Amino acid sequence: MSRLRVVLLAAAVSTIGVSTAARGQEFWTISGGATTIELDKQALERLGLHVVFVDDDGVTATSTEFSMAVDAASDLIFTTGRDTDVVVLGGVVRHVGRVIFKTAAGAHEIANPGLSQLPGDDFTPAWQFGGRGDEAGLTLGRTKIGFRSLSQTWVLHSPDLLISRELAALLGDPSLAGAGIGRLTTEGWSRWAGGEEPDFRPPPGGSGGTRDENGPDMVFCQLFGLGQYGRLNDTVGLAVATTSWNIGNRDMRWFASPNALHPFIVMNLYRIKSDRFEHIGQSSIKHGFYALGNTQCGGTCTYEPGHGQGNWLGQGCTDTYSAALNASQNGLAPRSEVNGWTGAWTYAGSHFSQGNHAHNAIEHRLQVRDADLNPPQNPGATYYCEGYYLTTDDINPMNSAAWKPVTVSGSPGGTWSFGMTGASTLPVSGFAINAWTGATQTVLAQEVPPVRFQSPDGRCVLAAKATNVVGNLWHYEYALLNVDMHRKVREFSIPIAPWTGATNIGFSAVRSHDEPYSNAPWTVTVSSSAITWSTTANPLRWANVYNFRFDAQAEPVSNATVTLGLHEPGTPSTISGVTIGPDVTLVGDAIRGGLLWDKWWRVTGAAAPGGNHPLYPPAGQQSGSDTYRCKECHGWDYKGRDGAYATGPHHTGIRGVYGSTMSPQDMFDIIKSASAPNGHGFAGTLSDTDIRDLVQFIQTRVIDTEPYVTPGGEFLGDLAQGQTNYYTGGFISCIACHGADGATINFGTADDPEWIGTIAVEDPWKLLHKIRFGQPGLSFMGSWLAWGGTDQGAADIGVFSQQTMPVDCLDNSYCADVGDPCNRIRMCAGGRCVPSTLDGDLNLDSIADGEDIPLFVQAIIAGSADPNILAHADFSGNGLIDADDVACMVSTLLSP
Repeated sequence: MSRLRVVLLAAAVSTIGVSTAARGQEFWTISGGATTIELDKQALERLGLHVVFVDDDGVTATSTEFSMAVDAASDLIFTTGRDTDVVVLGGVVRHVGRVIFKTAAGAHEIANPGLSQLPGDDFTPAWQFGGRGDEAGLTLGRTKIGFRSLSQTWVLHSPDLLISRELAALLGDPSLAGAGIGRLTTEGWSRWAGGEEPDFRPPPGGSGGTRDENGPDMVFCQLFGLGQYGRLNDTVGLAVATTSWNIGNRDMRWFASPNALHPFIVMNLYRIKSDRFEHIGQSSIKHGFYALGNTQCGGTCTYEPGHGQGNWLGQGCTDTYSAALNASQNGLAPRSEVNGWTGAWTYAGSHFSQGNHAHNAIEHRLQVRDADLNPPQNPGATYYCEGYYLTTDDINPMNSAAWKPVTVSGSPGGTWSFGMTGASTLPVSGFAINAWTGATQTVLAQEVPPVRFQSPDGRCVLAAKATNVVGNLWHYEYALLNVDMHRKVREFSIPIAPWTGATNIGFSAVRSHDEPYSNAPWTVTVSSSAITWSTTANPLRWANVYNFRFDAQAEPVSNATVTLGLHEPGTPSTISGVTIGPDVTLVGDAIRGGLLWDKWWRVTGAAAPGGNHPLYPPAGQQSGSDTYRCKECHGWDYKGRDGAYATGPHHTGIRGVYGSTMSPQDMFDIIKSASAPNGHGFAGTLSDTDIRDLVQFIQTRVIDTEPYVTPGGEFLGDLAQGQTNYYTGGFISCIACHGADGATINFGTADDPEWIGTIAVEDPWKLLHKIRFGQPGLSFMGSWLAWGGTDQGAADIGVFSQQTMPVDCLDNSYCADVGDPCNRIRMCAGGRCVPSTLDGDLNLDSIADGEDIPLFVQAIIAGSADPNILAHADFSGNGLIDADDVACMVSTLLSP
């Protein structure tokens, strides 16, 4: 080893530190090899430049491709290792021979040109091919460096061989500075010089490493070295090293731009915070060039006949782009130029076709804001770095991505540090959205699953979670990844119902940069049937994740239909799938809804409304609070104008709800909303819960009453069973409150009583409803249905009530009593007030007085059935003069 190499090696070890070397750093030097230069003939002709190469034997070459031998005395030193990238520490790769540059205005010769690293920016050192020190020569753009451990070969490639300012000046034409004239590749034989002893065992396999027998198949071998490469105000530009691996049975195309057949690399950073997976940073596309053909993932690297490294990534071969190279801005361009499904890209009109660009410190790089990294602002957050390769010939895009968790330290305004396992630790195959554990994933595409090279477009992956907040309130969180769908997504819609509500609504999207798209947030629209986010300017593009969230008063179901609207024109315009979402099935208390059908204010505790309901017909005969009762227009039989309310004082001409085909959502809306023409406007008086209960009643408990009550008003059922139900049915029997004859509670007045029998005869549909659901405001009167009774059982009670209970008066009542509706011209007969012509005048002297009493007493004692006596004193109508006639006889005698 030369003395200079020893000095450089000692300095390197001193700089890196013994502990670093002990962790696997290997030190290598260059001991031979060759550099191949391919000149662009058209560029040389356009520039008026001639390049001549003279080898060590004096042989001159003027072709556009030639090779120069690497001098064994070269002193370039580099480090590598299983967990590290290749890092050049110093020195020069020296060549044997001369290079002569000629123009019409001047010439310059470089003897024994060297390949060396020059001071560049802090992250991407520049390289030159030229003389010693600052001697003029060529500069190298987008330099790519690798190390083939099995063959111990150091490789450097640059697709951009550029004329330096110094060389242009010496050639008499400063305008030549920066002009590209070709590309350069160096393969240097390497010799171990110190540090960790090289380990030539086959390295571990990469992610997804099962060989595919159907064509080229790109997977990830390595993902490591996330670092900061620039800052602009509160935003930093990051990059990460990526190693690809072709596990297919065909070589993969790797032709550098302007050829379109090369890989496109994107880098993403994600965060999980408060159980929310968000995309917080993205890079532009890194256009791949020159496949190194390594074997970092083990196995062998082989090629099809006529193929080799550079333009092809062979079978089993790997290729690494260092973090610094992926941060190199001259090789980065907008994602939007590439079709995410086919990988198609056109140089004409592209970012690259417009020549070199001046860049700020973060342009095109993986951009992340300080606020998304700052630990105090993100307590408990975890971070995930992802790489993704897109190529035209990859048969399986779904295994062309990989990710690793990273840790973050630092503070805003400074340089962030990222903890990430090294190259020898395999990345996780697939997309980082898989790190969001517990989420349910759904593939959404025109064809599921999309078939590579056959389906019209790619796919999105939706990850969804539902988390209980409190009670029946649930939080719904969605992360939508556009994997490779070229048509993009402009709309995202999840079904909801009016009664679920939608609050705490949110949207977030990774910030777009260096793209022809807006960063405007999507607009959200909440209807009675869906919550929908949409955009016209910021569609979800491939390799991006957007987030959607809201709270709803509904438990989750796993069969909610999610709908995506596609941004680009075409058919179909939407695609859909199944995911987690709020249960839009109506959930309500139908029994309580049956009470609300009546005097709802007695259920809610509100004051009775005043005035007439706005929808109540002006010609209607009712007024005031009654017009706000559902039953007033739609009837106790639920048939409105087609039922018992077809005529009479309650006729409105409004149809009923029985047989309605209206959806629960629409029914909820029409009750709540005041919108014309039919909005009932109960939003201010009934809560959503009230309306939900009412809708549930209409949807599930409204019945056809004809099997239980005839159109003429006769209950249909079993009288004996009705008596049993009345006496013993339910939580407590009806008799406990209403008495054996149903007259203990008078719902009317003394002059116009309303007992159970009264209702059964005069409005049997009303009684049937109240038996089924109870009486509003009287909690002790329970619902027959709530007690487990049937509709027929309720009708049986109606039969018993209608056929046996008093309607207008009570037997044995004193007909002349004040307030008794059975006055002197009426009498009680079986509980009914009937017209009476009985006058008590038994002695036929035209007046009922004391002289008739002896005759009446004798008739009672005899139990007389004499028609002549019955015609004047059988008040009970039972065909006998007996004790049942005493009360009315006394009343008649006392009447004036």
